[in-house]
Amino acid sequence: MLAVNRILSLVFIAIGIVLIIETAAQGADHGFPVGYVAGAVFIALGVLRRRALRPPGPR
Repeated sequence: MLAVNRILSLVFIAIGIVLIIETAAQGADHGFPVGYVAGAVFIALGVLRRRALRPPGPR
């Protein structure tokens, strides 16, 4: 189960990076660029999932 969570966190981060790159490549400068926000959300989800996997205790 731990390995699955690690893989999912990396997948979330990868999706976020791809969304940001794809949005930038399309030149999303008109209106509200939702792709940047969606990419940032996926990266945040991946980072939060990675942080949740760390064992409790002093760091």
